[in-house]
Amino acid sequence: MSLLANDKHHADHLTAIKQNGRYRQRVFTQIHDKFIHIDEHALINFSGNDYLGLSQHVEVKKKAQQAIEHYGVGSTSSAIVSGSHYLIEALEHDIAAFVGYPRALLFNSGYHANLAVMSLIGNNAQTVVADKLVHASILDGIALSGAKLKRYPHQNIDSLRTILKKHPEAKHVITEGVFSMDGDISPLARLANTGSTKLIVDDAHGFGVLGQSGRGVVSHAGLTFEDVPVMIVPCGKALGTMGALVCASEEFIELLLQTARSYIYSTALAIPVVAALNASLKLVMKGDYLRDKLFENIAFFNHYAQKLGLHVVSYDLTPIRSIIIGDNQQTQNIQGMIKDKGFYVSCIRPPTVPEHSARLRISLTALHDTGDIKALLDQLVRVL
Repeated sequence: MSLLANDKHHADHLTAIKQNGRYRQRVFTQIHDKFIHIDEHALINFSGNDYLGLSQHVEVKKKAQQAIEHYGVGSTSSAIVSGSHYLIEALEHDIAAFVGYPRALLFNSGYHANLAVMSLIGNNAQTVVADKLVHASILDGIALSGAKLKRYPHQNIDSLRTILKKHPEAKHVITEGVFSMDGDISPLARLANTGSTKLIVDDAHGFGVLGQSGRGVVSHAGLTFEDVPVMIVPCGKALGTMGALVCASEEFIELLLQTARSYIYSTALAIPVVAALNASLKLVMKGDYLRDKLFENIAFFNHYAQKLGLHVVSYDLTPIRSIIIGDNQQTQNIQGMIKDKGFYVSCIRPPTVPEHSARLRISLTALHDTGDIKALLDQLVRVL
């Protein structure tokens, strides 16, 4: 195909994306406290995942600044060459001890971590089973591994049992702790009791929020490492920074370190970010007051939304509230109307969510107050 023909193919593809109402545009922002600044307008931010407000915590920022002064900005090398700073070792040790796992390994992002884990468990054309709504990074990792993927309908344990009976060779079941688009909590205790398969949990939206002292959804379900041998903890949500930690057995982590291409062939995470992560983890450990505020906001949202007759996908006590609109363009229009009233919510469309389930996703944080939430819901009722 010639260069010009290739360009036309790309242009046609872009046109089709626009016609289907799926065209995405970046919004350039500045975030301060609970506000997001867009086009010189300060809006109350209900779109981010900074559930405990730690990305702006004074101690987290101070540790990052101190690390810049002491160590510079970049790690300058892969972790297996010379990029494994002692702060990384401290972080991995501390989080493993906190959640009760033998060992942890730091990756640059949740995407990197999931690629690594799925590539490891899915090699040699293994059969793996996953919830229908797991994150794209999990699906991509499974696809790259060459594994045979079987998916069960969302949260349907009976269907999962049927699949496992048909595929006794399957060794792993994969789920999210809190589902990122619906906000519902995975029934881990039931999933862990489905046979001899090993349960793997991506706890991006549960860690720091649920469980004893924020230990996450495994703790929330009353389970341990013995029940959930692999837990992935992305750090861009309640921890307020970036990166991801895989928590597992000594052998599993060592095998990741030796074989995971997304780990070996990436420059290690910047040391100021690691310093910030160490600080935010300590704040999570003693952050019951922040979780109390967050749960107060979630409970108020649930109560007032029900009072107003708004249909929310899940009323589980998590920070994610979704209202399905259905039509892509209508969802974008409603987002725009809410923005004009001083609030910024996420507009989520296919293929991120299933067809005809475009939605407004509202993310609650400890930075909000009940007045913010009431004002948002009052505006939503007017435009829906």
